[in-house]
Amino acid sequence: FQNTVRRLFLYYAYIPACITLIIVSVLYYVIINAAYWNNTKEAGEITAGRVQSFYESYRNFLQDFAKTDSDIGMDFKSIKSNKLYEKVYQFLGTQDVPAHILLFDESTEVMLELDIPNENIKKYLISNIIPKLNKQKENFIIETGRIQNSGAWRTYYIMGNRIVSEEETQGFIFAVISQEAMKKIFTANSSISEIIVDDFDYVLGKSIENLDGNVLGKFQLGVFGNRICILNGEKNYYVHHYIEQANLHIYTLKNVGVTIKNLMPLIYILLFISTVLFIGLQIYSKKLAFRVTEPVDKLMVAVSELQQGNFNTRVSIESDDEFSVLAHQYNIMTEQIERLLEEKKELILVQKGTEIQNLKIQFNPHFLFNILETIRYAILVDTKKALEMIMELSRLLRYSVNRSDKPAVLVDDFEYIESYLNLQKNRFGDRLSYEIYIDKEAEYARIPQLLIQPIVENSIKYGLRNYSAPHCQDRFFVFFS
Repeated sequence: FQNTVRRLFLYYAYIPACITLIIVSVLYYVIINAAYWNNTKEAGEITAGRVQSFYESYRNFLQDFAKTDSDIGMDFKSIKSNKLYEKVYQFLGTQDVPAHILLFDESTEVMLELDIPNENIKKYLISNIIPKLNKQKENFIIETGRIQNSGAWRTYYIMGNRIVSEEETQGFIFAVISQEAMKKIFTANSSISEIIVDDFDYVLGKSIENLDGNVLGKFQLGVFGNRICILNGEKNYYVHHYIEQANLHIYTLKNVGVTIKNLMPLIYILLFISTVLFIGLQIYSKKLAFRVTEPVDKLMVAVSELQQGNFNTRVSIESDDEFSVLAHQYNIMTEQIERLLEEKKELILVQKGTEIQNLKIQFNPHFLFNILETIRYAILVDTKKALEMIMELSRLLRYSVNRSDKPAVLVDDFEYIESYLNLQKNRFGDRLSYEIYIDKEAEYARIPQLLIQPIVENSIKYGLRNYSAPHCQDRFFVFFS
């Protein structure tokens, strides 16, 4: 019982404590997750705004440059190069994201180039972008180019505009932005990872050096739900923004592991609190269980004494609860048991005398009367048979009257049962027949004397009630178990 009390106390103490700790942990985790998600979302919105601003600035510059300018004019061959540089430098000086600027005339001759890293960029523009511009109706174009630079393939974001005067193409101007330049767009938050890709998943800018992708420079996120993705084998919160006019996708990510790392102090605190709580509850539960079960222990000792026959044991419990009442009732019970035992001893003596008298008149008076009538009739008809019946009755009565408290052997008891059956056979004639079979293992079993006689008597009495012809046979089988 003491262990049960301890378990119940610990059960009802631990569960609320554990539930409280779990709720606190979950709330803290939800708050931290919400904070990191909002942080990721805000960073993504800032980057998306910068991309939008960067795109609009370069688009407006290229389109304005392509218009007829009173200061520059559209006859490139008569323009001094310093005027073109001046206009371009004035624009680039206001931009956070640098670009390579190229100006071609209608015959694709370079009129101006600014900060071009290699000739492959010019060749790519001449062979791929300018033909597309000439085929389309729109003067403005956005493309992504994979161009070899210093032995490695790099992806460039290209914005271009056809220069038209009086419906005649006068030239082309392009702004080519490298991946390194795109990094200027990203926030300075080291816990945030940002990636810019085009509609075909080509990486145009990234804030992290190591990035899973294929050899073509493409990148795809393993997305789980609307907030979680896999990057470099790790889970991240992510926010996706799409700048439709620029054909750019911005992915802003924050490593979930950072959340777990920030949760570690709380985990350590909860572990410390749980340990202290566990030890404290264990100690308190032992003291509480001892106080609660002390009256029960006293009662158990008294009951043990009672089982051993000591009825003088009394229990003393001084308290204001039910245990005090129970102890008082126990004392009353033992006193009553003592009194009842004394009364029972007296009753046993009386019952023994009564049992002896009952045993002496074991046989039914009707049976004796019927047997005597049968004997009287047999004396007139067959004196030899009458003599046998008298001898059988004499044996049976002597065995019944001399009955002792000692058990009889089964085989011996059945000898007198057979005498009883012979008397009944003489009375009922062919209406009664019987067979006796005793299992070998049961022959010497010990039973009270004449235990089976009442059973045999009842079977004859009720078995032959409804039969006048010899249709009923009694068979008695005794098996040892």
